[in-house]
Amino acid sequence: MIVEIFIIAPMLFSLQIPCVMFHYFPDTLENVKKICKALNIEIKIEQNQTCCGLPYFDKGEKQAAKTIAEYNLKIFSDQNLLCVSKDCEKTYTNYYPKIFNNTVSHNECMKMAAQVKGFDFIYDKLDKFDFYTLSGKYFYLPENANNGEEEIIKLDKFKNIEWFLPSLIPTSDGSSFSMPIFSPIESEKLALQIINEAVLNTPNIIVNNSISRQYLNTIAAKYKLEINIIHLIDLVAIAI
Repeated sequence: MIVEIFIIAPMLFSLQIPCVMFHYFPDTLENVKKICKALNIEIKIEQNQTCCGLPYFDKGEKQAAKTIAEYNLKIFSDQNLLCVSKDCEKTYTNYYPKIFNNTVSHNECMKMAAQVKGFDFIYDKLDKFDFYTLSGKYFYLPENANNGEEEIIKLDKFKNIEWFLPSLIPTSDGSSFSMPIFSPIESEKLALQIINEAVLNTPNIIVNNSISRQYLNTIAAKYKLEINIIHLIDLVAIAI
């Protein structure tokens, strides 16, 4: 009898590393690698990669943003790209096609954008893991997007966690690369509103965005508020 053995080759991606995660949350970056390994996703890291350019898009500095985009196009255009930051993913798939529209790089940019996968690509493959081991009370801050309701549905994987949500969805925590600079008072008010709403039930805040995480940590430290801000990636990694 001939027994056929099928070996599933790992999916290969180049990992785009979010700047804020790299500089402030290296443990979360290691958890990204841990999760990918558990899902048979092989990743490689381009050592000469740089920022996606989001800060410049955010502040309206189009020429600087385009210069960075042109550099990244040379680095990643022929690769499957994994962006665990939704902001970075949006930059590659939304902002790049706009800034390269009607240019000689447009087709190459659209090809790259089609090869980008975000954190949802990973999250949707997690059903084989047991999330029943996780318990407690957590406040979840959805992304500042119209699909906030869809994000919340994904929390159903964590059956033993009691979730608390912002009273307004979609909402804003005041974080970005421009708002804290140009509207610092309003930005702080939004962050404090989120923190104060969370601590009514739990000091544990789950975010899916390193920019939000760093900004909320900064505001909490400024006002001496005791909170524990965790990236969703770190919560997932505990169950693997």
